[in-house]
Amino acid sequence: GQVGYSTLLEMLHREMITIIYKLKGSPKKVTLDFDASIFETFKKEALFCYEKVKAYQPMIVYCPELGIVVVHEMRDGNISPQTGYKRLLDRCIEMFRDVKITVRSDSAGYQLAFMDALAANSKEYFITADEFEGLGNRLHIETGWTAYISKSGITTEQEILEIDYIPT
Repeated sequence: GQVGYSTLLEMLHREMITIIYKLKGSPKKVTLDFDASIFETFKKEALFCYEKVKAYQPMIVYCPELGIVVVHEMRDGNISPQTGYKRLLDRCIEMFRDVKITVRSDSAGYQLAFMDALAANSKEYFITADEFEGLGNRLHIETGWTAYISKSGITTEQEILEIDYIPT
């Protein structure tokens, strides 16, 4: 049977990632940064995004250890930035079966289905959350804040706190 053009591109992309993974020493741990970006365009067929401009809004998953985008999805501008996180996560998990994965995301990743999938697959994750009343109150009464120390050992002016919080 014939292989479609998009299927062929997907196969080539996976092969390229496998080669780069091996060239980078087959790391046992990878970080995956999920993010949608707005690319304004003047194409007639483009749709308006939430920024009220005609745009495309591709979703990418970037891996800093490999220095490449490992999963991507081209999308119209009117697609919500929150769309497809779990689908892309599933593709990443399939790609990095025996690798410890840490996921990072902006607030678009703050979705129960996505976080449930991360927890179900025992993935460490860091997601920026917009402050809302319940969480804000909790953060203000916490006393366990500590200085953030960068990977290079530099103490910063930022503070961090790890808490268990179940959104309602």
